[in-house]
Amino acid sequence: MKVICTLSKVDTIIDGIKFAAHKLGTISDEIANDVGERLLTLKGFLRVGPPPKASSSPAPVAEAAPTAARAPTLPAAVAQPTASPATTASPPAAK
Repeated sequence: MKVICTLSKVDTIIDGIKFAAHKLGTISDEIANDVGERLLTLKGFLRVGPPPKASSSPAPVAEAAPTAARAPTLPAAVAQPTASPATTASPPAAK
């Protein structure tokens, strides 16, 4: 799969993936479907070509749960870091 990044002023390497100039922005090298799907959850990324076809084999039992029952996940690029104790401590008392 390939994706296009339509954001301006981006590097030629995004998240370890090489991108080249394209009339709509930059286009990725061939990447794994799961990597492409993750990028597509971010603003400014478009799919190149049709979506991958669903496999004709039955889903494993662990994957059989409906999508709505699964816990939502944030893309790694949007996940917020947890606060460190230094950022949550109270300011020193005034003397």
